[in-house]
Amino acid sequence: MNFHKTIGHEKQKEIFRHLAENQNLAHAYALVGPENIGKTTFAIDLAEGLGVNPTLDLFVFDSELGLSIEQARILQRRLSRTAAVSPFKVAIVSNAERMSGEAASALLKILEEPPRDSIIFLTTANFYSLLPTIASRLQRVNFSVSNRAELEEALKAFGLETRKFSEIADFAGGRVGLAKTIASSEEVYNFAVASAGYYQILKDGNLTDRLQTAEKLAVLEPQDIEKFVRFAMQQWVGDAASAALGRKLLRVLSDLRFNLNTKLLMANLFLPLTLPSPSPRFGEAGARGEA
Repeated sequence: MNFHKTIGHEKQKEIFRHLAENQNLAHAYALVGPENIGKTTFAIDLAEGLGVNPTLDLFVFDSELGLSIEQARILQRRLSRTAAVSPFKVAIVSNAERMSGEAASALLKILEEPPRDSIIFLTTANFYSLLPTIASRLQRVNFSVSNRAELEEALKAFGLETRKFSEIADFAGGRVGLAKTIASSEEVYNFAVASAGYYQILKDGNLTDRLQTAEKLAVLEPQDIEKFVRFAMQQWVGDAASAALGRKLLRVLSDLRFNLNTKLLMANLFLPLTLPSPSPRFGEAGARGEA
């Protein structure tokens, strides 16, 4: 079994090669690891390596919002059919931790009675956010970020100049999928450069720069603000920065889903964790000196 699209993840490749050779594949797996490291690509690669026709018998639901109830019903119908030309029907659900409650309930019914000759892959960055009843029916396989050499291999085809390659590798933090996305789009690259600057201000900036940056971000579309927050979280993990900053980022990410006031959210995010002491008011120092 060859993995033509997947860079790295050699241990995981060997696990599935061994399972396939011994005809010991389970009905459902959770591919668990940080976002944008190639989990969905791995699952697609694996399915094709198992002889699954990518057009007729491979069903991929790769939305940033997770599986919707409509998609869960489509998945249920497709898996109930006999495979067209393949030994298996394979379904891949990305960002499983973000699926709606209704979709999770529908997916649970599928997992409780797995359709014959089907394999379901859920990819997630947070295994423990899945419903326990769903998690208990999945075989968990952990994934981790790639090393610098694997990132270099992934970016080689883009012919990047040295400076840009180094920047993208730093931004990606070992996430091959993110590195490819940044390298393939000048717009995304520019957004990453700007986000990196905003993150440095969030981490170390003075009060004036913080407030000005909060105002810049507040006028962006909510989805772009979310992209910045996710970028900042990835940088935060790589920096091993303060836990308090991580909690603030997580809170903002959660609050964005409730369509709260973005200006207020950004102002709260960029306020320093500890405010500087105010300067003494005129006359106070003299009064203390005379006391």
